Amino acid sequence: PSASTAVPRAGAAPGSAGWENFTPATLPSSRYGEAVGYDGADGYLVLFGGQGFAGGVTPLDDTWAYHNGTWTNITATAGTPPPGRAYAYLVYDAKDGYLVLVGGMCPGAVSCNDTWEFHGGRWSPLGAAPVDPAAGEPIAAYDSTDGYVVTANCDPSATYRFSGGNWSNTSVAAPPGCSAAIS
Repeated sequence: PSASTAVPRAGAAPGSAGWENFTPATLPSSRYGEAVGYDGADGYLVLFGGQGFAGGVTPLDDTWAYHNGTWTNITATAGTPPPGRAYAYLVYDAKDGYLVLVGGMCPGAVSCNDTWEFHGGRWSPLGAAPVDPAAGEPIAAYDSTDGYVVTANCDPSATYRFSGGNWSNTSVAAPPGCSAAIS
């Protein structure tokens, strides 16, 4: 990034900016397709699952927290985790005060059709997802104006909202050509 858009280093002189290489001593294993979201209630970044580069094709089911420059494996204290998965999404629901995990690919390349809550450092199942959330390269975000998590699938074209622990179809098609835009 240019100096005008870089994040200032800790302790940097006012008006100066730059990037600093910061690699904690403990890191999650190498992976791809992990779900990452910021837990606004507890104040740390959460990483769940993904697909490891070594040792087979079974999706990972570990949970990590990043806080104050340190990664901590919290799998042992986070309760019963969701089934391991890759390509899920993890979005903070500010109105309800927890992270929502939905979708992804479970072991055997089977779509995960479930929804999980991460709150207070623990996982809890919330039930089924509205439809196969892994279909069509889904996108997800929190709509702070209306107070819900919104997901859009490109194929089949559908938009869903998650609020108060429930999914509902908004009957709004995803944007035309969205699979090309997010591929």
